[in-house]
Amino acid sequence: MKPKTVTNIIDDSESNKVLIVTNANHTISDTESYSLYVFTGLTASRYLYFPTCTSHPGKEFTVINDTGTYNVICTPSGTDAINSYNAAVDITELHGWWKFKSQTTKWRGITDGNSTVYYDELVTDFTVSNATTATWYNITGLSLSLPVGIYLVSGHTSYIYIADTDEVLTALFGISTVSGNFLPDIDVGACIGVWHGAVFAGAGGEGSLPDKKYTATEAKTLYGKMYGSTGAGTITLLSCIATDYKPAWIKARRIA
Repeated sequence: MKPKTVTNIIDDSESNKVLIVTNANHTISDTESYSLYVFTGLTASRYLYFPTCTSHPGKEFTVINDTGTYNVICTPSGTDAINSYNAAVDITELHGWWKFKSQTTKWRGITDGNSTVYYDELVTDFTVSNATTATWYNITGLSLSLPVGIYLVSGHTSYIYIADTDEVLTALFGISTVSGNFLPDIDVGACIGVWHGAVFAGAGGEGSLPDKKYTATEAKTLYGKMYGSTGAGTITLLSCIATDYKPAWIKARRIA
């Protein structure tokens, strides 16, 4: 039997349960019984409008974005919610999918974890001159705006550079929902620097922040942050070092 894939599923014996939606919005009617909706050929983001949960208890279906670039926006009806609090789900990635099941007053949604990815990167250095010792700074140009949802958040920077007058150098990279000079509330990675030359200067090794689960109960912005401290000297320069071939980045993969 031919394996089911996005490209050949319409030829399968169960093709009557599949609806191919070509570059259009679609509203699920009360009489529909499709188990799979495949959005293809998109030239703009398109919407899939759900029926009411109360009229369809136990209804299940899967939605696939077969184009990428543009989103498939899965939209519940009225006061129905996805996973209790989500007003809608965007499927952003090529071949990304979500599966939904009606639970009387809400939709339960599950995904592969790669269906909705938010990403930002910094490809040029960002520097703070005469930086205050032991203070966190936003990395200008490195932030994400997230809708309500549950995410796996991660980040990476090639290194954080410090110039100062003391050999004890600690550089930190972090991700936070709070802007300004505050300790990051999601995750922090440490890079211990080294010193050299007439003026002490250090560059920590690559700083990576592994996946950490984060729940946004309201729309949030994530900020990339950097920090530098010394034993006794004054920091004169603090930089996040980034290039187009080795950027600093933060990413949020929506999982529910």
